Amino acid sequence: MWDTNKIENAKQRRHRNKERVNEIVAGLLGYYADPNKKARLAAALCKYCFYVHTSRIGGAAITTRKCDSCDGEMMFGSTCTDPLCLKCALELRHCKHCCQKLEA
Repeated sequence: MWDTNKIENAKQRRHRNKERVNEIVAGLLGYYADPNKKARLAAALCKYCFYVHTSRIGGAAITTRKCDSCDGEMMFGSTCTDPLCLKCALELRHCKHCCQKLEA
């Protein structure tokens, strides 16, 4: 017989799994409908990075990095950095996170 802690833990896991599925579905709906296209393009993000890959994890440290295109120094609030600065990403029409070509 299961004790109440195990049953409660199973309920919590089931709830978290349902929440994660809902997040995935919302991300895919956004990806295909692109309702925030103007904001996405202004931020120089591809549809995948803007709608689906929204949780980027990095260490808690102020980090500097040079832009892969212009060698300008960029500063980030964590170790999760972008390869391109916003200016270069917009000029090259590439995602500043993953560097793939931006879809119009």
